[in-house]
Amino acid sequence: MLQTRPRLPTAVQEPMDAATTRRLLRELRGLAALHDAGDLAAVLRTLGDALVAVLQLDQAHLLLFQPGGSTIWGTVVTPGAAEEYVLPAGDGGSAVEWVASTRRPLVVAGPLRRMLPGDLVAVHGLDTAVLLPLVAAGALRGVVVAGSREPRPWSEAEVEAAGALVDVAGAPIAVADVRHAARIDPLTGCLNRGAMEERLAEEIDRAQRQGTPLACVLFDLDDFKAINDGHGHQAGDAVLRRVGTTLLAEFRSFDLVARYGGDEFLAILPNATGADPGAAAQRVLHALNGTPLAPLGAPGRILGTSAGVAQWRPSETAEAFVARADAALLAGKRAGKNRIGAAPAEPS
Repeated sequence: MLQTRPRLPTAVQEPMDAATTRRLLRELRGLAALHDAGDLAAVLRTLGDALVAVLQLDQAHLLLFQPGGSTIWGTVVTPGAAEEYVLPAGDGGSAVEWVASTRRPLVVAGPLRRMLPGDLVAVHGLDTAVLLPLVAAGALRGVVVAGSREPRPWSEAEVEAAGALVDVAGAPIAVADVRHAARIDPLTGCLNRGAMEERLAEEIDRAQRQGTPLACVLFDLDDFKAINDGHGHQAGDAVLRRVGTTLLAEFRSFDLVARYGGDEFLAILPNATGADPGAAAQRVLHALNGTPLAPLGAPGRILGTSAGVAQWRPSETAEAFVARADAALLAGKRAGKNRIGAAPAEPS
């Protein structure tokens, strides 16, 4: 990490022209209007669009630090488009580290671009940028990298304008963070049951209106009580965290995964038809079942998981939908566990 402020390119001390000032005021009002939106992705996209528009850039990167880890999740906004990515471990770049540690802006240009994350240079062709700390409710959430593929000077007024946009975005980001935390199970990182019931109702309504398919998969850990009883709740919590991480990694980004009960997890799969839900469930069981639990505090045990799958039927309630997945799950457990259970036969 940089211990002292790097030598920066000389900032051009030019006043902001009238057109840029008008763009800045317009974008500041747009960001302020998002205060109660509660949608982090929308706030990041709006901030990126604002930076690109006001400073006439070809790209803006919103880098968010994940709590308790070194992973950096990024959103790159270009004129008319946005894309998410993950920076490789250890590729944060010394400039990002310096801005994060000092919470001060930094201009990087020319030869100094070696201080940027390698992917931003190699993949996105970034040549010059202004980096700013992204702070929400007093906490550092990440670093904003607003830049260009072409060499360009940076005026003090432009750096201040970028800082003003990032500062205003902090308030709606803080609101989004609070709302997100209220919907997340703190142990596993999955949605909590209340949030899942709300989202399930929304997905059923969408499937009903649009005629699109919808499936759910209910997972249950086999003999989980024995892990808690034999090795303690810390070991049990470690197992639940492992399961939550695996489920979130295995399902699609637009699927919904929740901790539905003590050791039950529910996945909602929009637009999943035919064998798709079963294949997704089988992929998860393959990733989980047989995992040695010694590193998680339960030596001599391996993880076992059963699942039940249901496809939503038109006009079916959420309760009936999940109940059919639960019936399939119980059938799998009765058949020997560590498997996907078959749904009960249709009544004649």
